[in-house]
Amino acid sequence: MKIFSVWSAKGGVGKSSLAVLLAEILACKGKRVGILDADLYGPSIGHMTGCLSRATVLKEKIRPILCEGKRVLSLVQFPVFQDLHSVRAPIANQILKSLSEEVDWGDTEVLLIDMPPGTGDVQLTLSQLFPFTGAFIVTTPQEITLAIVKKSLAFLRAARIPILGLVENMSYFIEPLSGERLEMFGPSSAKPFCHSEEIRFWGQIPLVSELAASLDQGKNLAGLAKRTCFAPLEEIAVEICKEIWDNSSSKKSTAWRVLDGRVVLSEGGFEKSLSGRSIQSRCPCADCRKRLPVLDSGVKVVSASRVGNDRLQFVFSTGCCHGIYALETLWKKAGVEK
Repeated sequence: MKIFSVWSAKGGVGKSSLAVLLAEILACKGKRVGILDADLYGPSIGHMTGCLSRATVLKEKIRPILCEGKRVLSLVQFPVFQDLHSVRAPIANQILKSLSEEVDWGDTEVLLIDMPPGTGDVQLTLSQLFPFTGAFIVTTPQEITLAIVKKSLAFLRAARIPILGLVENMSYFIEPLSGERLEMFGPSSAKPFCHSEEIRFWGQIPLVSELAASLDQGKNLAGLAKRTCFAPLEEIAVEICKEIWDNSSSKKSTAWRVLDGRVVLSEGGFEKSLSGRSIQSRCPCADCRKRLPVLDSGVKVVSASRVGNDRLQFVFSTGCCHGIYALETLWKKAGVEK
């Protein structure tokens, strides 16, 4: 399953609208698509898709609601969260962990995650929980929005999540009677911004009142497909969907397994193994720093799990389970430059 996120550090730019539009088009193309609403404080995907039925649990796994060819999961589908308005970060992170580990997406091929605005603790947790294939950025024409979007780019680069491009939303409005193009928020700076940041510019999406009305009412967007006003939006969305479907199909990725207390890394038929001691010797936690000079050579790796895109977390026979290690660092430790 490929996992893509729709990002912007700025709220109110249309992330959820774009996520729903992409999901609709992918579903219409016959793809098995899911959409996860990760905005705990302002969940809107359930309303926009009309998927407000209560989520079910079967065999200790949450089942997303199947709605017109899309699997949809949002907190509005859980009665216990209906009145959620303020949650401290540790609780929010636990909710997100449940959404990453306890959801059965079945045979979903593409999962779209509607990200909450900001670049804080919740976003850090999401970047560690989900192995994102890539991220799409949404902005509006205002300079202040681009200044905040720049934080999203810095965050994604630090988290090593591939940036697949930027979409400018609410760029202009076509006056129905005269056909005049009106730039409601002033001239756009998105294209030169993308050039300076060396990312792809997907184009401009106009303000379309019919789209807003359909999303407010949770209606399927297929009915808008023949409207002239919908054409620019659909054209951009179709191109993005092609990128989603084609992206990373030929990329190599590192696999790993624990064998006889060692970690075996493999990629493209090439393998290297590392001992538990060689890995734990790089653990940054205080206990490991204290015991490092006398760290037993018989230390074993008990288990390994992925954290985010390019990191692993280990449980050692010494009881330590705190260190998170970049795959690039592990390959270097094994004598391989990546």
